[in-house]
Amino acid sequence: MPPSWVYTRFLKLLFEFKSEVDAMFDRLVDELKGLLPDLGFSVAVDSKGVDSGGRPTKENKRDGRRDMDADWGKKAYHGQREDGTLWEKVVTWFGYKIHLLVDTQYEMPISYQVTKASASDTKRLLPLVRRRRRNIWRFTGTSIGQRRIRGMIVRTTVVGFTMSMGLSR
Repeated sequence: MPPSWVYTRFLKLLFEFKSEVDAMFDRLVDELKGLLPDLGFSVAVDSKGVDSGGRPTKENKRDGRRDMDADWGKKAYHGQREDGTLWEKVVTWFGYKIHLLVDTQYEMPISYQVTKASASDTKRLLPLVRRRRRNIWRFTGTSIGQRRIRGMIVRTTVVGFTMSMGLSR
């Protein structure tokens, strides 16, 4: 297994080509849409915490040894035991969060965004949808409602858009 500095160097180079990586992803989704016409008909959104592997620091020195862009994330899981008592599990990590919009039929990501770990999941939904709406969605379900959210018309359909929040970290 390569030493950790190899991964750090690779990620640093990769981030320099972010726009090219985004363009490749979008092109692949567009090609998939040509092969799978119903891609994007039923979607889910979720996020996944990604540990940076770095250590948090209060020093503001960019010397290549510290992850200056990551921060702390926290996710709480709640449930009820068979005996009726409630439980809670809190998970924290230092790093990032990847927000995904995924086709539920094909289990393929169709939009993504990487943020600091503390970023809100709900505030990422509209940017994920906006990124893909230009060429993915053709709403064919039965429309039961329509409203305008931040300049975007959102149709509520019986089928065609499902959302799942807070699955697993």
